Amino acid sequence: MGYIENNLSAGEAVVYRAKLHFFLFAQPVIVLLLVWWLCGSQEGVLHFGGIFLLVVGAVSLLQRILIKMGSVYAVTNKRVILKTGIIGRRSLELVLAK
Repeated sequence: MGYIENNLSAGEAVVYRAKLHFFLFAQPVIVLLLVWWLCGSQEGVLHFGGIFLLVVGAVSLLQRILIKMGSVYAVTNKRVILKTGIIGRRSLELVLAK
């Protein structure tokens, strides 16, 4: 059971679950492709620039994987439920009348 199922009230049912779009991973993939292109060079500046971009791309990719894993969005017949975060959890619940 996930976060949504644990927080449903009596008579409440999940109508729709939303997911984050895969485009979230576009920036880290582009950076990692630049790394692949730059690290092929044996020149000093380009080589160290490629290593720097590798670190930036890997950290960015890890961050976005954690965002995707820790995000839950659902619409029930009574409210909208949003939950983000793995360690520090933030949740927002809106009644559908609002």
